[in-house]
Amino acid sequence: MAGAETRSPLRTRRREETRARLVRAAGELFDETGTTGAGVNDVCSRAGYTRGAFYSNFASMDELYLAVCDDRARALLDRLEAAIDERITARPGPLDLDHAVSEVVEVLPLDPSWVAARSVFIAQAAARPMAADLLRRHHEDLVDRLGPLGTASLRAARRTSTVPESALAEAMLAAYDGAMLHAVLYPDRAHAFLQSAVRAVLLGSSSASP
Repeated sequence: MAGAETRSPLRTRRREETRARLVRAAGELFDETGTTGAGVNDVCSRAGYTRGAFYSNFASMDELYLAVCDDRARALLDRLEAAIDERITARPGPLDLDHAVSEVVEVLPLDPSWVAARSVFIAQAAARPMAADLLRRHHEDLVDRLGPLGTASLRAARRTSTVPESALAEAMLAAYDGAMLHAVLYPDRAHAFLQSAVRAVLLGSSSASP
C-alpha cells in the first residue's frame, strides 16, 4: 500500500513534466515557423518523446496548440498580477499621465509570438466551444487584473476614474486588441499606437482629482 501511495505522486509529476515539455516543444515550433503546421512527429522529436506519450496527454495537435495558448495567456496574467503588486504596494510617488500610461503599456506584450498565439486562440474559439470557454475565462481574468492596474495608474496621476473598473479594463483591452493588429500590419508603429490608445482610454475615463 505504501509503495502504491508513493508511486502515484511520482507518476503525476512525470505526467506533468511530459505535458509541459510537449507544450514547450510545440511553442518553440510555433515561434520558429509562425504556423500551426507542425505535426505530432515534429513535436515528439523536439520534446524527446514517443507518439504514445503525446496521445496519453493530448487527443490532437489542435488540443496541444490550445494548451500553448493557455500557457502563454497564463504568463500574461502573472505579469499583470506582478505589475499590480508592484504599482499598488511600492508606489514611489505621483506620476504624470504619460508615465501612468507607460506603466500599463509596458506589461502588455506585443511580441510576434504572443500576437500569433492569441490569433490561434481566437480562431480556435470561433470553431470549438471548449476553446471559446477557455478564452472567455482568460478574458474575464484579464479584466479582473487590468482594472486594478488602470485604477492604480490613474490614482498615481492624480486622476479619478469616472467609469466602473470593469469598463475601464474592457476599454484598455479593446485598445490592446487594436495594437496587436498593428503589430502584424505596422510593427514599427504598434507600440506608439498602444501608448496613444491607452492614454485616450485613461484620459476619457477619468477626471482630475481635486
